[in-house]
Amino acid sequence: PLVGCFTIGSSLSIHVLRQEQQHLARQFSRSAVNRFEGVGWEVGPTGAPVLGDVLARFDCRIDSIVEAG
Repeated sequence: PLVGCFTIGSSLSIHVLRQEQQHLARQFSRSAVNRFEGVGWEVGPTGAPVLGDVLARFDCRIDSIVEAG
């Protein structure tokens, strides 16, 4: 399950893309060797990679994990 990919204290970023950025969604959904190739990004405050020029972005640190469902 996906929950195994996350650990307390790890970081991640969530991006809200514009409609014309569908190519980015496809690029990051593939099992590519380097999904960031050709994409402008930087390291966010939590250490997670954050993309530039997106509608919104959330730079997050995992505080707790709740298994449900």
